[in-house]
Amino acid sequence: MEEFLKEYGAVILGIIFGLFADNIYNFIRTSSPWKKFKHHFSTSEQYWRITTFFSIITVSSALAIIFYSPEGTVMNNLSFLVQLATLVFGLYVGYFAFKQMNLGRYESIVSSAKQLFVNGGDFKRAIKEYELASSIKLTFGTGAEQTECYVCLSEWAKYDRMMDRLPHVKVDHRDDLILFYLKALEPLFKEELGRLKEVFRQTVTFKKSIKKSIAAGWSSAEIKKSEVYENLSNEIKTLVEPFFKYINNQLSESEKQTFEETYS
Repeated sequence: MEEFLKEYGAVILGIIFGLFADNIYNFIRTSSPWKKFKHHFSTSEQYWRITTFFSIITVSSALAIIFYSPEGTVMNNLSFLVQLATLVFGLYVGYFAFKQMNLGRYESIVSSAKQLFVNGGDFKRAIKEYELASSIKLTFGTGAEQTECYVCLSEWAKYDRMMDRLPHVKVDHRDDLILFYLKALEPLFKEELGRLKEVFRQTVTFKKSIKKSIAAGWSSAEIKKSEVYENLSNEIKTLVEPFFKYINNQLSESEKQTFEETYS
């Protein structure tokens, strides 16, 4: 049995890894610690931190083999470790090289997406560009615009997934207000008045809690170009307009007071 494992152990591990690679990747990609790590460090910082961690693990494993392997198996075990470490590190370096290459294209992709979304109102083509950009690097602003595109085309499953991701890349309270804006879009476009008013109440509570005047600085002009918005009832359009102005500090003092009293 020992001879068999020595001879075919690496092959067996490779087959097992291959069978479960997709599940392992999805688990790591969606885990909260990985999300925090990915969104809080630049690509170069991620590279060196993982390299340091990988080096420590490899050296520790080598020392464990030297001190604890049965006599006569040390060299075989070290050889297997070196081959495995070389394979893993090679894949890892290739991944970061590919990612770094894509970062060079990031700005032009985002520019193209904004042109399609903001100036052209071409939501379908804009989504493709935004999705390509967010696969390279997710920032709050481009992610929020991508979410608006999903709303305009009623792609609610993708909207939900992006709404789960955005809190991990928000920077300040301004981004929190934009999140409330995005949260309001689903009940708005589905004409669910109860849920929409609940978002209004949450927004008022939040703005009062921070005790300082902060504006979202976010335009709703793009979503108003969508066919779905144009077909909404005048009642719900009238209801939501003060909310759009409220998050941007565009209401007069009396209008603001009325809005806050209504949804407190």
